[in-house]
Amino acid sequence: MKKILVLLFITSSFNLWSQNKVELLNKGIEMYEQENYGEAEDYFKQSVEKDNQYYKANLNAGHSLFRQAISLLKSKDTLAVKKLEEAQMFYKNSSSLTENDNQKAESLYNEGNSQLLSQELDKAIESYKKSLRLQPENYNTKHNLALAQSLKKKQEKKEEEKEEEKEEERNEKKEEEKQEPKEQELSKEEIEQILQALETEEKEVQEDLQKKKAIGNNKLLKDW
Repeated sequence: MKKILVLLFITSSFNLWSQNKVELLNKGIEMYEQENYGEAEDYFKQSVEKDNQYYKANLNAGHSLFRQAISLLKSKDTLAVKKLEEAQMFYKNSSSLTENDNQKAESLYNEGNSQLLSQELDKAIESYKKSLRLQPENYNTKHNLALAQSLKKKQEKKEEEKEEEKEEERNEKKEEEKQEPKEQELSKEEIEQILQALETEEKEVQEDLQKKKAIGNNKLLKDW
């Protein structure tokens, strides 16, 4: 009898614990519908704390964070980045916690949206593709995949143009260095001035030698 009572108590506690996570989820949904996304986030996270394997709590935590991120992005608040990172984490968790294709596709789609807003285009494209493999006819996923791919092409084009500009600048610099002398070259006039000066100096040296030679030849011989 004692064993039966203990078993009933454990079962009752488990049911109460399960109801708590659901109640927290429902409160979160209520706040979400009222657009109180911050409060909704708190309830969803509490529900996850009760059961970190709870698919719905993880998914909705991602939703509440994503909605906050959108508002923060509009006001150019840097906190948006952190909210998007958290949203991705909860969407990724929810995706791994279900074997239902539709649920998994929804999580991947929303993860892709978070990555798209974070400008992680490669990751977003991959998430959308995974979602479409599970739900091939989902219009929203197709649309967002096309958008991400289009943005990726524009990004690549800008990068190519930027690289081409850098290459042109490097080539121009190399050409300038090639044409620029290692030392400053003298002008034609300056060279002529130097030559004239050297010629004058040489002339003066020769004249001086001639004078010394003449003096030497005119010396009187001693009378021994």
